[in-house]
Amino acid sequence: MSNAKVEADESTQPNIWDSLVNLVGDKLLIDESLFKNIKQQFKNSKNKGQTELPSIAVAFPQIYEIESNRRQFRPLFTINVSPIFEGNYRSSGWDLTQYEFQPVIPNLMQWYGLEEEAAESLVTREGLKVFLETTFNRPFKTLQDFMGLIELPPFPVRSKLLPYLLDFDYTAFNYHLKKDFQKISEQSYFQWARPGYPAYEYLFGQPKPPQHDVVFLGAFPNSLPDDYQAQALKHSQLNSITAVIGPPGNGKTTLLLHKIAQQVVSRAVELATTGRDRSNLTVVTSTNNFAVKNVEKILASNLTSDRFYLSGGSKDLVESQVLPSLQAALDWLTKETFNHDEWESAQQQLLAGVQQIETYKKQDEDNLQEKSADEQLLEELYRDIQSVESAMKTSLVKPSSLESSRDYSRFPLEAYQQIGQYLDSARRSLARVDYWQNKSKNDNWFVQLVQTIKRFWHSITKNSPHHILKRLHKQIEMPVLATLATPFPFSNPTNN
Repeated sequence: MSNAKVEADESTQPNIWDSLVNLVGDKLLIDESLFKNIKQQFKNSKNKGQTELPSIAVAFPQIYEIESNRRQFRPLFTINVSPIFEGNYRSSGWDLTQYEFQPVIPNLMQWYGLEEEAAESLVTREGLKVFLETTFNRPFKTLQDFMGLIELPPFPVRSKLLPYLLDFDYTAFNYHLKKDFQKISEQSYFQWARPGYPAYEYLFGQPKPPQHDVVFLGAFPNSLPDDYQAQALKHSQLNSITAVIGPPGNGKTTLLLHKIAQQVVSRAVELATTGRDRSNLTVVTSTNNFAVKNVEKILASNLTSDRFYLSGGSKDLVESQVLPSLQAALDWLTKETFNHDEWESAQQQLLAGVQQIETYKKQDEDNLQEKSADEQLLEELYRDIQSVESAMKTSLVKPSSLESSRDYSRFPLEAYQQIGQYLDSARRSLARVDYWQNKSKNDNWFVQLVQTIKRFWHSITKNSPHHILKRLHKQIEMPVLATLATPFPFSNPTNN
């Protein structure tokens, strides 16, 4: 979570920028000079090899107190805009509804009377606008409108209806625990303060990467675990301590219910497969009663009996309610008889379900092996394609200097089209090879007579080959002359 209080530092590296920043509609506008200045901080951090880059957020409106002659800003929520400084400047601004936000619960409680129970049910998973509307009960169209509608805390709290940027490089939640534990571990009589111990590893050890091939059995029936919840459930199967951190409404309570279901199913599977029984007792505790009551409420709405869980609380509550409920459950167990038929039926169903899961695991392993083989084949094919492409590039013949230097924009297209039309017309007018020319020599007198008649007819109609070629020469004379003045001259076939 973000810091509830951020002290303005006016040194060479400020952590509050309350000017040159504006909000228009849903968009954040930043002066270009300020943008470049903050962007340079990101570049400097990268150049120095720092693993953690600056964390820049925007908050509005400006709410601060004066303590020790310094302003102490108290954001109601923070919107993480660090990603914008990884890109280029936008004069049109950045849509703030597209970025992640976090409510700052202590300030909402102090200035706007948010109850501890209500803080656990804030609507944080439907976007910034829905969160603001449901938290402040103020309908609005744009974030700029919201800033004008919100009620500001009275004096001595100072406020301005303007956005501001802040470096919320907040201290990790376990920072102070680490400092305390460091002092404890230096004392020799605390033998448990050593590497390998769960608490020590939690505070000082390096987080282990998630193992996605772990299969967890069991989930609470009200909803399926999402990817983050599944990752935590898998982690809890392999580690003695699993820490999950998140703002209200992000599914921590549902995750706890899934963990309870996981333990119940794991116990049942072990009992069905090995005959050994073990306790799956789960203790749910919290700093406020609302969180525990919320778990009890969900259990009651999904379970057919209240004998599966017991409420806790103060000593008086335990004596007046918890112990009588426990005694009633024990009395019920002594009266009930064990139904072997129901147990065997449930056992068979459970084992069939486990066997189906094992089948899916085996199929998944086979698919992964096949995928690995396909990826290897794909890599080989890719190398072959690269080799072929390289060979093709080396074998390509470069165009001649003559072809590359010719300017086809000067090609006499219209002249060549006219020449082509006249050539086609002349070809159709020329006589084909006569049938009678292929006759035997006994018919020569008849062939000669026919040829004489045809020549006489062609001379009268001027359709002899001589007349056709002479007329063609005259027709294409001008188009041919038009091509001679270009780099693409036409050779007259009648010259041959």
